[in-house]
Amino acid sequence: QSASGHVLDWTDPVYVDDNNQTVPVECTANKGQVVSLGSHNVYCWAQNFQRNNRCKFTITILPPACEAPDPPTNGVAVCGAVENFQQYCTVRCNDRYDFARSPADAYICDYSGNWHGSP
Repeated sequence: QSASGHVLDWTDPVYVDDNNQTVPVECTANKGQVVSLGSHNVYCWAQNFQRNNRCKFTITILPPACEAPDPPTNGVAVCGAVENFQQYCTVRCNDRYDFARSPADAYICDYSGNWHGSP
């Protein structure tokens, strides 16, 4: 997985013919296909059979969860997530307190589950 995409993978459904023999499966997505975070519907059916025997399943790709950072002493950390599911946090001091060194504008959880400051 990376910021640019994640690889789809699943266990194929099993279809059998009238002789109880398994038949090849076709799907609307390919294993190994790179997709974005979010939910992806996959439809599969028995190859060379009518498509009314298809099944549907949903693969949901989520980013790794970053553990919420501790707030600064005499301050708070405010965290959330943006549309692409990526987590972020900002920090600020309570009234009458200030940082000895200016923090980043925001801290972003990368796709490996680590926090990084952004300008």
